[in-house]
Amino acid sequence: MNQSAHIDPRTLLWIKQEVAESLTSVRQALELFGEQNDAGQLSAGADSLDKIRGALEMLEIAGGVALAREMRDVALGLAADSIELKKDAVEVLMRGVIQLPAYLEHLYHGNPDVPLVLLPILNDLRAVQNKQLLTEGAFFFTDLAVRKPSMIDRSGEAATWDLPTMAKKLRPAYLAALLNVFRDVDVTKNLKLLATVILNLEQTATLEKSVQLWWVSAGVVHALHDQGLDMSVAVKLLLGRVDRQIKRVIDAGEVALQSEPPDELVKNLLYYVARSTSRCSRVVELKTAFKLEQSMPESGALSDARDQLIGFNANLMANVSEQIKEEMLRIKDELDIAIHANKGDPASLVPVQERLRTVADTLDMLGMQPLARLARAQQEFLQSSITRHVVLKDNDVIHVAGALLYIESSLCDLSVQGSTEFLQGNDAVAGTRLPEAEFRQLVKLVASEALMDLAKVKDAFTRYVSDPSQISALQDAPAMLNIVRGVMAILAHERPARVVAATQQYLVSEILDKQIAPTEHALELVANAVGAVEYFLESLLEKAVAPEPGLDLAERSLAELGYAVRRSGKDMAAAMFEAPPVLSKAAPTTKPVVSLVNRSAPIEPEVAANTDVDQELIAVFSTEADDELAAISSNLELWRSNRDDTESLSTLIRSFHTLKGAGRIIGATSVGVLAWSVEELLRRVLDGRVPANNNKVLDLLEQTLAAFGSIVAQIKLGNLNSGPSVQALIDMARDLRQPAQMASN
Repeated sequence: MNQSAHIDPRTLLWIKQEVAESLTSVRQALELFGEQNDAGQLSAGADSLDKIRGALEMLEIAGGVALAREMRDVALGLAADSIELKKDAVEVLMRGVIQLPAYLEHLYHGNPDVPLVLLPILNDLRAVQNKQLLTEGAFFFTDLAVRKPSMIDRSGEAATWDLPTMAKKLRPAYLAALLNVFRDVDVTKNLKLLATVILNLEQTATLEKSVQLWWVSAGVVHALHDQGLDMSVAVKLLLGRVDRQIKRVIDAGEVALQSEPPDELVKNLLYYVARSTSRCSRVVELKTAFKLEQSMPESGALSDARDQLIGFNANLMANVSEQIKEEMLRIKDELDIAIHANKGDPASLVPVQERLRTVADTLDMLGMQPLARLARAQQEFLQSSITRHVVLKDNDVIHVAGALLYIESSLCDLSVQGSTEFLQGNDAVAGTRLPEAEFRQLVKLVASEALMDLAKVKDAFTRYVSDPSQISALQDAPAMLNIVRGVMAILAHERPARVVAATQQYLVSEILDKQIAPTEHALELVANAVGAVEYFLESLLEKAVAPEPGLDLAERSLAELGYAVRRSGKDMAAAMFEAPPVLSKAAPTTKPVVSLVNRSAPIEPEVAANTDVDQELIAVFSTEADDELAAISSNLELWRSNRDDTESLSTLIRSFHTLKGAGRIIGATSVGVLAWSVEELLRRVLDGRVPANNNKVLDLLEQTLAAFGSIVAQIKLGNLNSGPSVQALIDMARDLRQPAQMASN
């Protein structure tokens, strides 16, 4: 076994670069063959792989040589149309294109050349060629020029017995003992008999290769006797091949073993000696003489090598999957345009289904067949809609979007190898459901997507409030809320789904239809409802405390608006895509649009402030607030020193978001409103709509941190809405957001 330390790192670096360039042409040839069945470039790809094999052979990189050779043979087979399983061959060859650079990177970082770690892909490559599969022993390398240390030179002695005579006499005993071992009859006794026969042959032998064969064979038998080696099928076969060598000696004399030594048999026998845990003198002698500890890594070392190689593979696969994920983003953007801007026009879905076909083909080539099938199913569904000129319904869009999310999430976690059947519904039969871990991952991803839609709704409200004459800012909000409601229903969370439905009804009936702007207090009640749903989704992501108090507040707020949430009724999963009813009932508190233009008016206090909050909730809030204020303080310093630090800025946003939800749950209006105002400002800084170098933003954060410290101290004493006035800070945050909003409008 070669060690990468013996290779000049500069040479290996150069080889790595050359291999990467050569494999680019191989990858392109495979893509062309997969897409158009054009084998014209595969012969050139095979030539490139052969050159790679030659270069690696010069460096004595056994693992790389074996992989490049098998890849070359598969490429030649595809070019000659001699491989029946063409699709499988393309997939495994593409995996090899990824695996080979990973293996060289593995060596470049100082790891040993252990071809055994490549055994799975080598056997996959051989399987598509109908070649015999390899065993671990095929990658075992040791110096067979080793002589037995105690070997006596008998060349000048008159032999009492020659080896052929001894072999003829002892072979029946060997066969009888071997047969009993195979039958599992008196195994210990018969192993002793095998050892005795081999020892006599060894003592009678005079030629080097003959002595070596019996010496090593005895080591395997001793290891079996000591139970340091399992009696596997392979070991039984090797003991049978030893008998064939005994027969050779009988037929052709001892010289046959010297002229045509059974080196392959000896190597395989030594492989099992190396694997043995026996400490008997014969095994120890063999391990020392042949340096077997260095020739074959221990199981732990082999496992470590595989783990490290998987790490390098993950890095390379991550690069490939990033390209697929970028394509998935384009697909989602084009799907969004087709559904919203083009009103679901089937013709506008053509680019989406074409991109999906490309993604499916790429996933196939990477050996990710379950994900490829899922992508292809969506592509075929869209193709059918285009052909039949059918406008997609909302539930169709939800299903396609969910499938895209699943594919994207699986690419983020390349270790996912379990079932990838997409979540069906309550009718899914046993065996088609997702494993629990994957289901949780899917729930989190769907919740994240719903949170993004809610963020768009909040952004639309913010733009509308800043300029109520621009009511068009809210036009897409009902559709986005409808998607969120559908997600909640699919996940069987009916209570938050009903909250979203009631919020959606209020928005359509009282704002969009009547063109009348609500009061500040009414907007705060709507914010309570949206915030509760947002908080619930955060709880699915394990980022929040129990969401039930927030839903209680949402239901009270919507009831005050005149849109009480139904506690029971028809199944929401069946009704989630119905158009929201247009209600004629007006909200109890409305005023003309022009009254909202004066932003200097203070926000009205919440009418039904919750002054009897459970002390356990206060305690939870206090702990959470202390943690978040500490996080704000530390990340504020990081962001102050580097305004390009998006990680610390994102942490600030999350902390204010958590404070907003926690404050609303316990009824601390000042906490909720101020945290929301700052969160929205920082989101605009993050996406570039507000300059990060605006020092007024930093001043606001410092003042807000100080104000929150006083407010939280009062809440700990039971005073929910005491402490310093925060209206000036809320106005400052709003004013800092205004330039970006006007520029975007």
